[in-house]
Amino acid sequence: EDGARAEITGCADRLKRLTGSIGTWFRPSRAPTASPLVQRLARAAGYPHVLSYDVDSLDHTRPGAPAVTRKILAEVRGGSLVSLHFGYPDTVTALPDVLEELDRRGLHAVTTTELLS
Repeated sequence: EDGARAEITGCADRLKRLTGSIGTWFRPSRAPTASPLVQRLARAAGYPHVLSYDVDSLDHTRPGAPAVTRKILAEVRGGSLVSLHFGYPDTVTALPDVLEELDRRGLHAVTTTELLS
């Protein structure tokens, strides 16, 4: 517990120092769901919202843009939270096709605030 607390509060402190805010949303890294312990520690660190994702694009494994597109579109549903990562060219390349197909299905990408409010 102490290690998890130190990691969460250390990150919150760093964000506050660099940006002036810790943000509103906390999502644990490398985990599709936040354990009760992580939820409790994140809230104690000042995060009002702890969220999880239900679609892992696996973009960080660099499978190629077509694989990222297929993975997302096979699993996404209305209300899905999709895990995507900065700095991966496959993600950037896949997004136009993903967004076009979501639109065709009558689904639209929105911010987390829009989705959960």
